Amino acid sequence: MKKNSLLEIYLPQKQQIKQIFKIMKISTFLLFLCAFCAMAENSASQNARVDIRKNNIPLEEFLSEIENQTDYLMVLGLPVV
Repeated sequence: MKKNSLLEIYLPQKQQIKQIFKIMKISTFLLFLCAFCAMAENSASQNARVDIRKNNIPLEEFLSEIENQTDYLMVLGLPVV
């Protein structure tokens, strides 16, 4: 039975290094391919048009006007006591 030295165990051979680098190259290529293929699409918020022509109105009226013109629900936070 052949005894393996510690150097043979912990230092990979050339074929193993080539295989590891090949896997790393393929993984990096696939990562960049997926990242660059993911494209930003127009979302509903980018397509919503709101036209409000009023001056000096309360915030509640402003938000209710936005609710009337779009499909969004505006929620006001509770007042701090």
